[in-house]
Amino acid sequence: MNNETKEKLKKSGILSGIFLAAVLILWGTSHLGYILKEEIYIKSAETVFANSPLCTEIKNAKLLKTSSKKITAPNFFNAIFNAEHNGSSISVIFVNMTGKYGTYQGMFVCKEYKAKDKQENSVKFCGLAGNIDLNKQPDYYGITPLIINSMRQKIEKQWITQRGFTK
Repeated sequence: MNNETKEKLKKSGILSGIFLAAVLILWGTSHLGYILKEEIYIKSAETVFANSPLCTEIKNAKLLKTSSKKITAPNFFNAIFNAEHNGSSISVIFVNMTGKYGTYQGMFVCKEYKAKDKQENSVKFCGLAGNIDLNKQPDYYGITPLIINSMRQKIEKQWITQRGFTK
């Protein structure tokens, strides 16, 4: 091996090392973003449970940490978390809702139960998550009851489809 070949190998090794380091940095940043996003969703859900007047019967729900990769659910769900409430399992679902002043995170709770040998779902709107005043009604932010009911029906339909249930 002559000096020219050694120099080419050294340059290609350095270039490969830089490329590998860049890929690892991007992957690490992405993974850290998922972890931080999960923490933000959990804190938002706990705040809504504690302060929203629409969720008074679910105040003591305990969110369960999930795998970070399960945060980004398909279609229009931003995040889905499992939670426990009075010994039963519920799902906390975050979706984007467009209001008067922009897009807000709507938080819905989905309860599954068996009724007459078939699976049924109950989807309830709990409030808006984020840096907003939870004591104000969603109407203040432009989220009308029509928008909430429409989103609730979409979630119920999507939830049934995603879980493989039929109505």
